[in-house]
Amino acid sequence: MNLSKYLQRIGFKGTPAVDFKTLKALQNTHMQHVPFENLDIHYDTYIEIDLDRFYDKVVQQGRGGFCFELNGLFNWALKEIGFDVTMLSAAVVREDGTYGLELGHLTNMVNLNGQRWVVDVGFGDSFPDPLEFVMDKVQVQKERWHKFSQLSENRYQYSVSEDEGTSYKHWWNFSLTPRQLSDFPSACHYMQTSPDTHFTHKRVCSIATPEGRLTLSDLTLRTRIGKEQVIEDLADEQAFLQVLRERFNITLYKSHKPPLEKA
Repeated sequence: MNLSKYLQRIGFKGTPAVDFKTLKALQNTHMQHVPFENLDIHYDTYIEIDLDRFYDKVVQQGRGGFCFELNGLFNWALKEIGFDVTMLSAAVVREDGTYGLELGHLTNMVNLNGQRWVVDVGFGDSFPDPLEFVMDKVQVQKERWHKFSQLSENRYQYSVSEDEGTSYKHWWNFSLTPRQLSDFPSACHYMQTSPDTHFTHKRVCSIATPEGRLTLSDLTLRTRIGKEQVIEDLADEQAFLQVLRERFNITLYKSHKPPLEKA
């Protein structure tokens, strides 16, 4: 594993330093060069919790991944640069308002000059800059308002508002209990095999752009610029693969095999 090749893959230019400018640039560039995607789940490739595999997939193959892969690899890179970073787990809210697995999401926290920052490159259409870990402080990024609140002694909630603070939606809750990659295999298995997780129902490939976000969800392509969104319906699997190649620089070499498809 080579840090220079990783930095080249994510589009980071210059010499990284242990400072906030670098931390912010790393998160920004990663999210604009490495897509959040669950394609392996739908193309008969099992995702294992293995740092070398994460590096090969993202850096060598030019692919993306989901939280365990992207934030797991980001944690490695931050440590290589010299950041004081802790791996954390979070439970993501479901559509019905309940929360999923305790280890359903892998995220990171950086301690820098006495301040703590939540940094995350593996939650899709998420915050583009690090968020300062301060309770009830509103942090505005890309027309969204973000804040943390404390639920109990070691339980916190991350919430987002898209109407300038009039209402907030809970995205995930988490503790500050340090984690390591070896804590996540069961959750990773669940996420790619269970009918109760959205990862097994739809193919998704999504990447941040300077103006907004580009998202391919099965045969629907969404291009968002600011708050405006253009939706394009694709004709078939060949059109899907063409968009992957031309817009995301991803070429797949296996046939589509939905994970819940009956044998």
